[in-house]
Amino acid sequence: MAVRIVVSPRDLAASRFVMSPAANTVGALLALERGTSAYGVAPWAGRVRGRYQELLRAHSGLREVARAVRACRGVPDFLALPQSGMDTAIGDELAAIRDTPDGLAREQLERYGAGEALPGAEVGARMARALRLVWEELVEPDWRTARAILEADVIHRAGQLAAYGWSHALQDIGPDLRWDDEGWIELSHMDGAPIRLEGAGLCLTPIVYGAQWLSLDPPAYALIYPARGSGRLWSDGQVGREEGDGHALDRLLGRTRAALLRELSAPAAPSHLAAVLGLSMGGVGDHLAVLRDAGLVERARAGRWVLYRRTALGDALTDAGQ
Repeated sequence: MAVRIVVSPRDLAASRFVMSPAANTVGALLALERGTSAYGVAPWAGRVRGRYQELLRAHSGLREVARAVRACRGVPDFLALPQSGMDTAIGDELAAIRDTPDGLAREQLERYGAGEALPGAEVGARMARALRLVWEELVEPDWRTARAILEADVIHRAGQLAAYGWSHALQDIGPDLRWDDEGWIELSHMDGAPIRLEGAGLCLTPIVYGAQWLSLDPPAYALIYPARGSGRLWSDGQVGREEGDGHALDRLLGRTRAALLRELSAPAAPSHLAAVLGLSMGGVGDHLAVLRDAGLVERARAGRWVLYRRTALGDALTDAGQ
């Protein structure tokens, strides 16, 4: 069982990384309703499950949407439409879901085996209201940190793409995906006829809730995939919080600067560091300046981001301090 996405040179030129709060919200609902433990999302689901049960008891609309999600064999395309860039607003996405023609939404639910789970009209509007509730109550409180993880994933893959090409940018995107240099991407957990993008390219959409699926809304196509580091986000509660006060690197540099240096095992923007370590931007800037003056980190610009990374001396100090 597998499905292949046929990728032409035109498709590669048109492919891009995008941000989708709605796709992350759908992923959160999938994790809660399907009980997935993949990619380390189970700790998050356990943490919010009590609040989710309260929401289900209080909102009949959420209960019926949850039943439909549970019954679906996949993810209806209208729930995670391909986006255009990294600044997508949740309100715009929910409006697009709300405005989905009833016939189209109904056809997609029936195709995925959930036609009877959500009877009646205004399917898109009912889905949008339920997803807004999940967003506001369960996803948005963690969004600052989650967005930093998503941006870090995009920065990493964009760097791999620039240096080595698409095969490296996609090589660890998930155990079910395989890139072939002859011109196709294979998804082993899906089945179906080959998908031809016809020059439209793929919107590569990271999420932090462990799911992976395709959104096919010709002429736009999206691959939703688990972001690098999302497992650590939920298992640790806070990325970068590792060793205790007695750790050698903490004693040498101070706990905050040591945590910054550890987090820079891959290039990262100050906004990412502030979010995942729970620091202010000003505090991060001050600590990075000290680490830079000491020759432990360096900075460079990559498109819209200013990135910091460890120097060879920073690597050596971090390795020695483990």
